[in-house]
Amino acid sequence: MALVNRSLERGLALLACFRPGLGTLSHRDLVERTGLPKATVTRLLRTLREQGYVAFDAALGGYRLGVPILGLARAWILENPLLPAVSPALRRIAGQTRAMASFGTAHDGDIVYLDGVNRDDSRPGRQIGRGMRIPILSSSVGHAWLAGLPPGRRTAEIARLRAASVEWPAGARALIDGALRHYREHGYCTLLYNEGRHRAIAMPVAGSDGGHYTVSIVYPVQPSGPRKPGDPAQDDAVALAMVQALRDLAASVPGPAAPA
Repeated sequence: MALVNRSLERGLALLACFRPGLGTLSHRDLVERTGLPKATVTRLLRTLREQGYVAFDAALGGYRLGVPILGLARAWILENPLLPAVSPALRRIAGQTRAMASFGTAHDGDIVYLDGVNRDDSRPGRQIGRGMRIPILSSSVGHAWLAGLPPGRRTAEIARLRAASVEWPAGARALIDGALRHYREHGYCTLLYNEGRHRAIAMPVAGSDGGHYTVSIVYPVQPSGPRKPGDPAQDDAVALAMVQALRDLAASVPGPAAPA
């Protein structure tokens, strides 16, 4: 059995509390979010502050991430073996389709966007970019990620999601099962958003680094077109074009090397 460094694990859990849009977090916030004792949080914060990974904002009375985190993120972006191929494809396909296109993978119950572009003229202010997160349970990208896993790991991940959920949403398992069935039949997952005004389509991809990823396109549904939550690739030329664009985006991801 692999040994786990509990102090390191707790320190990382503390850093994971900081998410885009949350602003600064107080000592109390961090205790509540991690479930760790106050004394433990105090000790960890002291070490993280000394190393510069968190900073205390006296004016706001809370903690925020320190500058070294930015260096780690920059290093990840520059050294990632997939982004040089995927990022240009995202921009090209988002521009061609006038939609939102994204590339991501899973972490801690969410899909984390590794890159994303919005060219949807109906939602010009909608932001999508690196580091943003969306729940696996309620998103087409999350369902697609699950669909791309080996069966044993998929079962384990669904069980982990259920165990981690404070309130397992009613119908969540049926939604996942329906998405997996749709993927087996059509090769992608789909959901409607914004009261049926936008459709998301997503499919899983395997990376050359051995990781499991997902690509997605979100586009406005034509006012005169069908808005049912089933298969969008009917006789709708827009939907057919979007599905083909999604396949082209998936093909841009460098895959595993062929066996020798």
